[in-house]
Amino acid sequence: MKTINVELATNGYPVYLGRGVLGDAPLWQKHLGRGKVLVVSNATVGPLYFEALKPVLGERPFELHIIPD
Repeated sequence: MKTINVELATNGYPVYLGRGVLGDAPLWQKHLGRGKVLVVSNATVGPLYFEALKPVLGERPFELHIIPD
């Protein structure tokens, strides 16, 4: 897996690239916090990958929002 750190003026975030990242529960859990999760995707990507992400979310409440391309 490769990590690219995006540095912003007041905050930043990592972008993870590699096989198996979507199903890497420990990786996701360290970034999700304890509240409800909002997943934002589009009509092309969402249906392809959301089912693989759901097990990583576990019992955590979530909402999926599909936005136009």
